[in-house]
Amino acid sequence: MRHPHKVEKQNKGFSLVEVLVTLAVICILSIPVIQNFIRSSKTNKNARNIQNAVDVAQSTSEYFDAMSMDSLKINYINQYSTINNDVILFKNIGDGIHTDTNGNSYFLGADNEVFYVSVILDPSGYTGEESNPGMNDYNKPNIHNLNENSSITCRGKLDQYDRNIVNAFKQQYGIDVQKKYIVKESTFRIEQQKSTQYTNKIEYRYFLDLKYTYEGKLIRYDNINLGIGILDSSEIKAPNLYIIYTPLFAMYGESPTSNDKINIEYRTGNNAQSWEKPVNIYLVQQDAYFGGNTDNTISLNKNNINIKCYSGTNNSISGTGSFDNNQTDKINFFTNVAGWDVKSSLTYGEDKLDKLYTMSVYVWKDNPNGIKIEDDKILTSGDYYTVVTNVKEG
Repeated sequence: MRHPHKVEKQNKGFSLVEVLVTLAVICILSIPVIQNFIRSSKTNKNARNIQNAVDVAQSTSEYFDAMSMDSLKINYINQYSTINNDVILFKNIGDGIHTDTNGNSYFLGADNEVFYVSVILDPSGYTGEESNPGMNDYNKPNIHNLNENSSITCRGKLDQYDRNIVNAFKQQYGIDVQKKYIVKESTFRIEQQKSTQYTNKIEYRYFLDLKYTYEGKLIRYDNINLGIGILDSSEIKAPNLYIIYTPLFAMYGESPTSNDKINIEYRTGNNAQSWEKPVNIYLVQQDAYFGGNTDNTISLNKNNINIKCYSGTNNSISGTGSFDNNQTDKINFFTNVAGWDVKSSLTYGEDKLDKLYTMSVYVWKDNPNGIKIEDDKILTSGDYYTVVTNVKEG
């Protein structure tokens, strides 16, 4: 029988040398894993930075699309330049909160990145797809006062939702629709309020609500931004609203009259009644034909056009159907829709639709010098994080 003390002596632990050798082997084997982890962390961080930059670019693009050109120039009065061919550069526009030590504005990303943003508006860079006419080539009647700086023009946003509405009904209701039975209702809202940013200035915000109805089923899009106008209190009227309208769905039917409905609402808040100013609204119906015959012209139904004025908390209908300018001194409405007496005062001749710009939003990280002007040309460095391109109405 073995002595118990001898057994204990035989159960010794690892020696120090053995432990050190084991640790060394583990460290060597772990090097590739650690390297992969570091690379993965860097990749994930860079991917987050890029996504944050894209978010900033998209947000900026949406803001610029919603604002009128005049309002953008006021907001960034010292940060824009006009180059040859009417190209406009807004450089290092920032979020209005953050600036670096050199006075350059920037956006703070979701992970505290410093993003410098510049926007290029190029009127010569957009001509449409080959299968469609260029958007800057659309003809329209020449409208009185159209070239006033404060004008808001709506055309593209009316059409862009039309083009996808068949798919929208398919996705939401699982049905195939016939375009000739779609009824479209467009509501244009003009909202007036005192400016919260500028003393003795008034803001006029323009919105569009769309409703599409098909056999009792409804799809709607609300609060589509058309633009904003900022005026001095001394100015005599609000920015003009130009609605360039084509009754597209009626083209698939067999009637010379469209079922489309158009509502126009002018709203003033309780704190703005003393600031109320008249607004000119121009509804320009563009030619549309049914049955593939250019002799079969489609017209909007004047009885489907409704105009309302909301002052403070009191709602008053200022016009419906055949509008009478004498019913209110706050809305002056003009249209070439058949049956309206003011048709002759609306248009003369033909001209091109207001400019459309290719809008390119560039985002650089930690680099305020990513864009510059040389020889009246805009040059961009190739190390920008992202660029988002869109189309903006002039």
